[in-house]
Amino acid sequence: MNRLGVIGLSWRHATPADLATFGLPEEDRGAWMRELAAEEGLQEVLFLNTCSRVEIYFRSQEEAKNGDLRRRVFEKLLGRSPKPGEAERTLRAWNGEGAAEHMLMVVTGLESAQVGETEVLGQFRKALTLAQEIGLGGGTLGLIAEESLKVARRVRQRTGLDEGKTSLAEIALGLVRDRYKSEPAPVALVGVSPMTERCAEGLVADRIPIVWVNRTLTKAAEALQDSGATGGAMDLDSFVEQHPVVSGIVLATGSQEPVFDAEALQRFAMQSHAGRRLLPILVDLAVPPDVDPGEASSAGLQRVGMDEILSLAQDSSRAKGERAIEARVAIDEALEKLRDICGFGAIGRMARAVQAHYSEKAAQSFASLCRRDLRGISPAHQDRLIQWTQQLAKQMAHLPTSGLRQVIRDQGQGALDSFLAHAHPDLVRNIRDALEEESSLQGASDPHTQGDSA
Repeated sequence: MNRLGVIGLSWRHATPADLATFGLPEEDRGAWMRELAAEEGLQEVLFLNTCSRVEIYFRSQEEAKNGDLRRRVFEKLLGRSPKPGEAERTLRAWNGEGAAEHMLMVVTGLESAQVGETEVLGQFRKALTLAQEIGLGGGTLGLIAEESLKVARRVRQRTGLDEGKTSLAEIALGLVRDRYKSEPAPVALVGVSPMTERCAEGLVADRIPIVWVNRTLTKAAEALQDSGATGGAMDLDSFVEQHPVVSGIVLATGSQEPVFDAEALQRFAMQSHAGRRLLPILVDLAVPPDVDPGEASSAGLQRVGMDEILSLAQDSSRAKGERAIEARVAIDEALEKLRDICGFGAIGRMARAVQAHYSEKAAQSFASLCRRDLRGISPAHQDRLIQWTQQLAKQMAHLPTSGLRQVIRDQGQGALDSFLAHAHPDLVRNIRDALEEESSLQGASDPHTQGDSA
């Protein structure tokens, strides 16, 4: 895993306009990835471009300071050399195990503005498929990416992280539903994309008719048929010219320019329904935007863009704190598996020994509490409390285990010896046993079967 790296920017420190600047049209990504790999000696490259992040995942031929690639990536994406310090301020970088951990966080939705969002799974899978098709996703990076997708599915099943609003599309749905209640006219979906397809699912469930719009009419008609929605399909030019009455317009195209000009927006602002003027709400999920904010305002139309959507997503995500902690534990478990796969079994076994120590002490303390103070509670309640204490023990073990792993990597065996000199005797024994077990397994194994650990 030491050869892994991630470079990019996301909603956490960049605006939608910044993300649009660094993004690439889908049809250009494969060639760009090949060029970067050839120029920088990379064995694997994966380009993830969504409405809330642009990130490049890669595996280099030799262990290096992968963060140094930020200037090169900046230059290749923007077409100009960065000013001193500009690339480092603009782009974030993760290396080694930190890169693998970041990937897991992204794919499970813990790094999303809307915690637990579902679209990122499909977007990441699509990015991985492209990398594999062009021969840049078949090694350690591809293996970790596949494992990340498996972990994401397990996390959602175990924690319920995907309950409630789990995507930016669902936030958009909430806005158009509210408008539909007061103005019961169809909702227009502009573009055929994961975002509009997800919106269609919700609109169908609510029995809200759809006008599906796309530059290519056949593609819009196919999307409408596949969704099972009532309504119709139109090509973009006809939709602008005829401006049918709609209560809302959700836009999520891959266009690099706005799809509605000022004149088209003025037409939508003049539509009427049941003898009165009806102003549709514009929900713009595209990066770069499909509707110019200034032109929408001049037309008197309410436009909700990605800035507002991301802000609403963060408010919704705060309520998922406890489930996110459970998902974080699942990611730690996945990292342990990846360490074993990639040849870091000794440190992984040591970390598991620390976690086992915390769990054992928590179980002993709870058993003592039951004998002393909780003798009257039912067995069912005892089981629930036991599960809670074990989960809490894992959460509390996260910081010392992850910190100890990194210290050992940076400082070597001496750091572990210093730690053990002050640790509880039971913990010392567990760690020593784990390391001896790893040593015996390595002695019995064929060294040629070890994973990529360089």
